[in-house]
Amino acid sequence: CVANHPIGSLDGLALLKLISEIREDVKIIANAILYEIDNLRSHFLPFNLENRNVQKENIKEINNALEKEEAIIIFPAAEVSRLKFYHIVDSKWQKGAVQFARKNNAPILPIFVNAKNSLLFYLTSSIHKYFSRFLLVHELFNKKNKTINLRLGNPIPPRAFTSNIFDSQTQTALLKKHVIKVGKNKKPIFVTEKNIIHPISRKFIKRDLAHSELLGETSDNKKIYLCEYVNAKNVINEIARLREITFRKVGEGTGKKYDTDIFDRYYKHIIIWDEDDLEIIGAYRLGLGSEIVKDNGVKGFYTSTLFDMSDEFISNYLASSLELGRSFIQKKYWRTNALHLLWQGIGAFLYKHPEITHMFGPVSISKHYTQSALEPIVFYYKKWFGNCISDVKAKNELRLSERSNINLSNEFVGLTYKEDYRILKNILKPLGYSVPTLYKQYTDLCEPDGVKFLCFGVDESFDMCIDGFIFIQVSKIAKEKRERYIEIHQGKNAVA
Repeated sequence: CVANHPIGSLDGLALLKLISEIREDVKIIANAILYEIDNLRSHFLPFNLENRNVQKENIKEINNALEKEEAIIIFPAAEVSRLKFYHIVDSKWQKGAVQFARKNNAPILPIFVNAKNSLLFYLTSSIHKYFSRFLLVHELFNKKNKTINLRLGNPIPPRAFTSNIFDSQTQTALLKKHVIKVGKNKKPIFVTEKNIIHPISRKFIKRDLAHSELLGETSDNKKIYLCEYVNAKNVINEIARLREITFRKVGEGTGKKYDTDIFDRYYKHIIIWDEDDLEIIGAYRLGLGSEIVKDNGVKGFYTSTLFDMSDEFISNYLASSLELGRSFIQKKYWRTNALHLLWQGIGAFLYKHPEITHMFGPVSISKHYTQSALEPIVFYYKKWFGNCISDVKAKNELRLSERSNINLSNEFVGLTYKEDYRILKNILKPLGYSVPTLYKQYTDLCEPDGVKFLCFGVDESFDMCIDGFIFIQVSKIAKEKRERYIEIHQGKNAVA
């Protein structure tokens, strides 16, 4: 949270009260003087925005808090506003807020504090700024029974500050103007996203899960459920909230309050539930082809909004297929076995539905991938997992230029897909990218001829990310993966 600083300490206390009503993990970046207030110290992070020297431990503490996705309040002016040309304005903003946002890929919530100090304070300040500091304590206590008005803007996504067009000082100046425009209810400087809805009550989620199908559970108290909207509305709403949070972190997302659509109402949802922390770890959306074809036809598939399928493809595969998509894992669980557990859930579903012969769906690549990183990925998967005569076409097809195809053909000279995969990783590493997790996951799932990427398209409704159409033959799932994900469910309700 970034705000102007019109009256001093009360600005921070007002914001602390407001935000703590929604979140418990809120802290204020404060100077050393405020940090000495014992009963509020737990809410303060000491830091001098005007002087970053000899503050390594303080910087580390702030970065750690942002890494844990705590709410941090920053006043970039680092001092109270003054009277200038008959207007109460902040001094020059320090660039620390933008730099912290850049480093931690954190969004910024702009807040305008509409308040002012006494005329005595501003007159004293006009004589000498130093003398006015002695009046700040008086200003703190002379506002009894007065109201401080706060206007909150919509969050500015992290990508706004990772651009190389402007340096951090210029972006800080633009951020200051943005906050002022929020206060005037005018069109902001930066592109913003909607505030995400509040978390759904854990009590309601637990109640819904009690009416959902338990597919398995682990020794460390994680549970795998199959949920449907008809009896788990609160679970689906929480999934929609967590989707938007997770997808925004990787440069995707709808930019709306939550990520949901009409398909959530009749698709099925595999979820991983953390029984200890009472949280949804991640989810996968499943569309059972036989039901969708019967009840809604071809347009009932989410994939049909992104890709056109031939009549032959529709008649041969849709009714015996399972559509996969909209998968996510909360960031705090990224380095766990959560993806493995989701596949345990999918495997349990496949075991109960042996009539499913194929799985398909869109697999996305973030728009944050530069062209020099994106093109090798698309070329590689087209070369080794493509299909010359495709029955599926993207509505907004992604095509590589003839020159790119020639250049990449000269780079990918491996005799096997594994040799070319090593080349792909070597191309991406110096660029700061890696192969998207699900792309590797899907190709590792099957024997080489069991998975195809039929085409690639641009998803304009999902922040311009790239979607590959994945097509998997269930009978070609590798023996090890079949045993691990599907056959393990023979007469069992527990997973490793």
